[in-house]
Amino acid sequence: GLIVIGGRAGDFVGAFLIAGTIVVLGPVGLRPGAGMKRGTIVAFQEPDLLPTFQ
Repeated sequence: GLIVIGGRAGDFVGAFLIAGTIVVLGPVGLRPGAGMKRGTIVAFQEPDLLPTFQ
């Protein structure tokens, strides 16, 4: 499936996503894709990453 978010996605966008695609045109909140198994998050603005991923 496909979900397109035209504004701010908020925290935990795509949390526990099993499969599919999420397109975020606005800012992404904290912890995008937390617990995600497979799938895609397309963000047009750089998300804040946890220190372990920098």
